[in-house]
Amino acid sequence: QNFLNLYPEDIQPTVIGSTTIEHYDEQERAEFLEQDRIAFEKGFSETEETIAFPDGTRRTLYTKKVRFEDAEGAKYVLGIGRDISELVQARKDSEFSIALLNTVFDTVSGAVIGLDLKKQVLMINNAGRQMLTDAVTQPPFAWPNEIVFLDPNDMQPLESSHDPIARALVGQRIGGEIHLMTSKNSSESRYVRVT
Repeated sequence: QNFLNLYPEDIQPTVIGSTTIEHYDEQERAEFLEQDRIAFEKGFSETEETIAFPDGTRRTLYTKKVRFEDAEGAKYVLGIGRDISELVQARKDSEFSIALLNTVFDTVSGAVIGLDLKKQVLMINNAGRQMLTDAVTQPPFAWPNEIVFLDPNDMQPLESSHDPIARALVGQRIGGEIHLMTSKNSSESRYVRVT
């Protein structure tokens, strides 16, 4: 009944037993028939297609078609379509939101670096890449071992009980602490705020 409701009421009685292909434009007909041809040849086809239905609505369907034979050996194609219009729209909205967040993320002047519990960098903005190293690839990647936090009194690496990354990874809340950071490959160091 849901499928029939996509057709105007005056056409609904003629849908069962009909291809209904005459109710679609030429390009959509060609697409339908192409998927039928693939199913007849290979035994199966699947596609995501946006269709303008005869009632005027546009819906996106995920359609699977499978070939089968009757007792006499006549070949047929059974098609099953699932309306995924809302899912496709949600996916588009999500992609837009992610693109917008990435734009904001990469224009923030401060370094933003997100780690998981295994010290893998899962997210990093441009300022974070510059702070760690220019050679950093796209996440995920391991936190660079050459990046260390120093004790400003003796300029030696902090013990893990004082290292802000190590402390954060064991669940301690790090609230805007200022730490001296350097790379083992560099003689320069800088103060950074770790949250």
